[in-house]
Amino acid sequence: MIAAAMPSHLPGVLHALEPTLNQFGYLAVVGLVLIEDFGVPVPGETVGFAIGHVFNAIGVALWVGVWVCVGYLSGSHINPIYHDATRYSTFLAIALGALLLACIARPVLQARRARVPNVT
Repeated sequence: MIAAAMPSHLPGVLHALEPTLNQFGYLAVVGLVLIEDFGVPVPGETVGFAIGHVFNAIGVALWVGVWVCVGYLSGSHINPIYHDATRYSTFLAIALGALLLACIARPVLQARRARVPNVT
């Protein structure tokens, strides 16, 4: 579904590099960037930019897939989830209260220690 929306060929200058990138993959990207770092004018930043967009699209697809699965599974099993949530709600409230108290107490104690001079 998402792959169909992506262009099948690289744009502009990168179109000439497409066979190399298809054959050697990441090794070609590393090689092109290394060659560019030595001062040879190759489109390394453009390659990195294109690869970044591909990884961004893959990351978006994975993130959406994870949340769709979580939503589907939790929707399919809502009764046991609701039962467990109501069963353990008191313990969860106590744990969250303790965590909140610790988050408030820590900076207060650190500020107090900073004000008190160290007597040796």
